[in-house]
Amino acid sequence: MRLLAPLALAAAVAPAFAPTALAQGGPYRVDDAGIAAPGTFKLDSYGAFSVNRSRERGYTVTPGATFAALPFVEFSLGLERAGEARGDDADKLRFWSTVVSPQAKVALLPIERHGIGLALKTGFSYRTALQRPEPDPDAPARLRRLDLPFATAIVSVAPIESVTVSANLGIEYDRTETRAAPTWGLGAAWEAIESLSLIGAVSGSDRGRAALQAGLRKSVLDGRLDLDVVLGRNLSDERATWITAGFATRF
Repeated sequence: MRLLAPLALAAAVAPAFAPTALAQGGPYRVDDAGIAAPGTFKLDSYGAFSVNRSRERGYTVTPGATFAALPFVEFSLGLERAGEARGDDADKLRFWSTVVSPQAKVALLPIERHGIGLALKTGFSYRTALQRPEPDPDAPARLRRLDLPFATAIVSVAPIESVTVSANLGIEYDRTETRAAPTWGLGAAWEAIESLSLIGAVSGSDRGRAALQAGLRKSVLDGRLDLDVVLGRNLSDERATWITAGFATRF
């Protein structure tokens, strides 16, 4: 799930930076209000697969950066390749799509300074799809479209040092249904022991079942590398269980 307003001057003076062990985002559909420190580059990469008949697969790489000249904005570019089996022959992935998702997150209030963080995240997706070798008669063989422009407001609070709770509320425009839909999410991260966090999230919109995610994050190399393993449910249109694994690094 894709997750997200103006005292930009205050953000520029004191840019937000969430401790990586307590950050969400990455494979989670609920994001936190923190951004990477100015001058930091980051790379997220993870793969996911569903445990259902359609055998959906997804592989995502997301480079991002916060530039010193604009220290209150984190830019990222999501690159996703997804496959799905359709028809009686479930041994072949017949439907493939590629999604490019440029995004920007503006930090408005740093959580480490006030105990509450505010941010605005916005972006859009451009999707190309190809079916092979036997196209689904209910969908075009090739598809290219601008997809799901969105904006999300993010609030994060740290009631105690080891816990961060984040709430997302936003809107996205579904070009297929030609209408805007509200989106929401609630997540929490708890650093159970040093460098090991438990993370959970629930998110959704007005168009179906809520998505559930829960996982473990291990931080290594003095917090420069995070390793994630996540179990999810209802992450696509089908009621399927998802397993996701990946990493995030900063340099």
